[in-house]
Amino acid sequence: MLAALALILAAIAYRALFEIANPDLGQEIEGLLFNSTSTGPVVVLVIAIWLLYRRWDRLRRLPRRTSFGLGLGLLLPSVPIYAWATYTGATDLLIPALMLNLLGFGALLWGAPALQVLFLPTVFLLFAMKLPVPLLNQLLWKLQIWTADYTGFLLSQLGMLNSVAGDQIMRPGQKFAIIETCAGLRSAESLSMLAVLMVDLFRRRGLHALILVAIAPVLAFGVNGLRALTLILNPHSEIVAIHNLQGIAMLLVGLLTLYLIDGVLDRILTHRVPRPVPAPSATPSASTDSSALQGLVTASAVLAVLVGLSVTLPRWEPPARGSLPFPDSQVPKQLSGWTSSPLDTDLEFLGIVLFRARVDRLYQRGGESVRLFMGVGRRERREVSPFSPKTAFPGSGWWVEETWGVRLEPDGREVRASVMRYGKGTQRRLVFDWAEGTRGQADELLRFLIALDQSRWARPREGIAVRISTELGDKGQSPRAAAETRLRDFYGAIRPSLALVGFPRGQGG
Repeated sequence: MLAALALILAAIAYRALFEIANPDLGQEIEGLLFNSTSTGPVVVLVIAIWLLYRRWDRLRRLPRRTSFGLGLGLLLPSVPIYAWATYTGATDLLIPALMLNLLGFGALLWGAPALQVLFLPTVFLLFAMKLPVPLLNQLLWKLQIWTADYTGFLLSQLGMLNSVAGDQIMRPGQKFAIIETCAGLRSAESLSMLAVLMVDLFRRRGLHALILVAIAPVLAFGVNGLRALTLILNPHSEIVAIHNLQGIAMLLVGLLTLYLIDGVLDRILTHRVPRPVPAPSATPSASTDSSALQGLVTASAVLAVLVGLSVTLPRWEPPARGSLPFPDSQVPKQLSGWTSSPLDTDLEFLGIVLFRARVDRLYQRGGESVRLFMGVGRRERREVSPFSPKTAFPGSGWWVEETWGVRLEPDGREVRASVMRYGKGTQRRLVFDWAEGTRGQADELLRFLIALDQSRWARPREGIAVRISTELGDKGQSPRAAAETRLRDFYGAIRPSLALVGFPRGQGG
C-alpha cells in the first residue's frame, strides 16, 4: 500500500512533465524527430520508465541494505530544486529533482548497489532537459554552416557545379538554404537516444558501448548531409509530406548503419559476458522488513512535500507588457541629418531567434547609407533568446571574409567588426555587431540553467542584439576606412537612444 501511495504521489508531483505540447500525435512525433527545439519530455519519460521496468527484476534480487544517510543526501536537495522549478515555471528543471528522487528511493530500499542498477534510466532523463537557448543558437548556426559545406562537397563529388556561401548552396538556376530544421541537431539527439537503447538491449559494455554512443551524433551528421542532398536533387522536396518522409527514411538509414557498426564492434572487440544473475536474496527478516517500511515511509513523506509545494507555492508572474515602451518609438527615425525608411527582416533566416520587438531601418544622408538592426529579447520567455551569431548577418547567403575588434566612442564600447560578402558576387558590407543588457555568454548560460530571468531576480534590462552595417566598395584600405568612419559617426549619433532601450518605463537613462 505504501509503494502504491508513493507511485501516486510521484505521478501527482511530476504531472507537469507528462503534458503534451501538441495533441496531434503525428505532429508531436514529427517535432520530436525534426524540430530544432525540444517538444516535451513525454517520450523520454516513457523510455526511461521502460528502462526501469527492464531492471526491476535486478532490483528485487538485491539484498535489502537500506542506506538512510545516502538516501536522504539525495532526496533532500530535490526539495529546493523542485520548489524553484515550480516557482519559475521551468518544467525541465523538474528533471534533476526527479533524478535525485529516483536514486534516493533506490538507496533507501536497497542501499548503494541500487545506484548502479538505476544509473542508465536516471542518466537517460537528461535527454528531457532543454539545451540552453544561447548555446542552442550557437550550435544550430555551426551545424547549418557545416551541413552546407558537407552537402556542397557531396554535390562536387557527383560532378555537379555548385558554390557554398554561408548557409546557402548555389547551383545554376537554384539556391538552397540550409535552415535550422535541416541542420541535423534533432537527428543527432534521436540517433543518440536509439544508440543508448541499443546498448541496453544488446547488453553492450565498456569500450563497445562508449564507441556506439559516441559515434551516433557523428553518424547523424553524415546521414543528415545525405538528406540535404536528396532535398536539393528532389524537385518535389518542398511538399511537406515528402520532406518529412525523406527525413524519416534517412533516420532509418542512420539506425541501420548504427546496427551494422554494432555488429562489427561485436566481432572485433571481446564478446560480451552475460550478466550474472544475482542469487535470490535471503528471506526478509523482521529487521529488513522494518528498514524497507521506513524507507517507503520516508520516500512517501518527501513526495508528499513535493505535492504540497506544487499546490501551495506561488508562481512568478512576468511584468505587464504595458510597462515596457516599444523600442521603435525610442529610436528616432531622423537624427543628425540621417533619415530612415523601414526594411524587411529575413525572419526565416533567423529561425528560432525571436524578439519582443525589433527595429530594422536604412538610414541615409547624402549619398551614404547605414542599416540599423536591433532585436530586443523577451526575458519572461526562457525558450527564446535574442543572442545568436545570425544577428550579425544581414540575411541568408552572407559570409565573413574578415573580422577584428573595434572600440567605439563616446562610451568606449568594444564591438566586433566584420567584412561580409553575399554569395560569390561583389556585394560587400562592413558590419559592427554587439550585445547589450548581458554580461556575456557565461552569464546567459547561468541565467538559463537556473531560470533566473523567470524570478524576482531577473535582469533589470532586456537583452538586445545590435548590428549596424554599411556598403563597402572595392577591396582596399581606403574604402574600408571611409566605411568605418561612417559607422563610427552613426554610432555616436544613435548611442544616446540605444541606451534607453530595454528598460521598463521610468528606469531608462
